[in-house]
Amino acid sequence: MVRRFTSTTTPFNNRSSSNESRRQREERLRLERLVEEQRRQLIKRHEEAAKKQRNAAITDYMHKLQGSQVATSFRKQDVEDVRWTLNQALQEYFCDDIEVETFGSFASGFCSMNSDADFTVHFYEYYDYYPSVDDLPDALHDSGYRSITTIPHAWVPIASLMLHGINVDLNINETLGVRNSELISKYSEIDHRFKTL
Repeated sequence: MVRRFTSTTTPFNNRSSSNESRRQREERLRLERLVEEQRRQLIKRHEEAAKKQRNAAITDYMHKLQGSQVATSFRKQDVEDVRWTLNQALQEYFCDDIEVETFGSFASGFCSMNSDADFTVHFYEYYDYYPSVDDLPDALHDSGYRSITTIPHAWVPIASLMLHGINVDLNINETLGVRNSELISKYSEIDHRFKTL
């Protein structure tokens, strides 16, 4: 009787193949971990960049919000003091028959803490000629004011200066702006929703 013996040992090529498969799996896992780590780092960088962008946007918004705060009664009084000062200076230089009137945001009530103060110099009667904005610097220099800029060729010629921390724009005989500002103020008194338009 012939006995057949079956080998219980794994052939060499099978062991080699198994080792190679194990190394491949380990390499694949290592690459997967590397890719995952890179993905996490990328997400972290994006989150940090988004956070910086949000913080910058919030900071910018807060600056704008601060600048857009409704002007206080003290600020409005400062603008009225500027108007009175300009009125006195220009009356002394030209004549008593003029008046500096407020128009724009401080007249309509839609003013913020950073709003410019707009004034028109109304000459009720002037015997020789009506002065232009080019004449305003000389008039104000006599009262000690400096750094006055004129824009004579604008649609509405203006003279600009800074008084008591307030940007001031002056023009000549633009009474329509005064009336329009009064109308806007009345509209907002009649219906509070007007301010949101």
